[in-house]
Amino acid sequence: PVDPTLLENVKALMAKWISWYSYLKMPEIHVPTLQESVPSQGRVASFLSGGIDSFSTLLHHETDSALEPIDDCLTVFGFDFALFQEEEFKAFYENLKNVPKHFQKEHILVKTNVRRTAWKAMDWGYLSHGAALGTIGLIFEKRFKSVLIGSTGGEKSRNPRGSHVETDHLMSTSQTSFTHDGAEYTRVQKTIKVFESDFLMKHLKVCYREKKEMNCSKCSKCLRTLATFDILNGLDKCK
Repeated sequence: PVDPTLLENVKALMAKWISWYSYLKMPEIHVPTLQESVPSQGRVASFLSGGIDSFSTLLHHETDSALEPIDDCLTVFGFDFALFQEEEFKAFYENLKNVPKHFQKEHILVKTNVRRTAWKAMDWGYLSHGAALGTIGLIFEKRFKSVLIGSTGGEKSRNPRGSHVETDHLMSTSQTSFTHDGAEYTRVQKTIKVFESDFLMKHLKVCYREKKEMNCSKCSKCLRTLATFDILNGLDKCK
């Protein structure tokens, strides 16, 4: 049996995907629904990848009293780092784990082989990675009342992506809500927020190309981040 709220949300989620990608088809879903919701421990979680989006979410919820404080940080091994890159991920994780410790958050590490399954044939960036994040969050449905996914394109973006302001909330159940967090901020605004933290600047990892704790300083994500730091006269601030 499945959560009735999730069942309705999934139908809306697939309808959105089909409006973006004409090659997708709506399947029929025949399942019984739960009569009672799963009780939750009421904790708030946020994904922590070491990049601008996840660091910005952490900072905003730490400094804005109007926002719920984050209890747990979720880091996934098997998304950006392939499972055979265990030594590279270990070096990255040794650096990243200082962040939740500094902010006094619980740090949960999840290891998954999802990208070794049929999902590897799907478009990770533009379709499947948002649902993969949702799946990780729902593994802990009994623990979390809220799961935050750091925004990517912003609330004005209409470019389809796997994680998107119009879709992430549609992975919510009657017990656990998902939020595409920080979409009201531009990438530059979030970069400036992170830049103001001397601590986080020592742990920033925006690069998707360099599979270590370092940044390559050559890919598009590195260059656009460096450009903002340069405008702020702070290129030497990022370790």
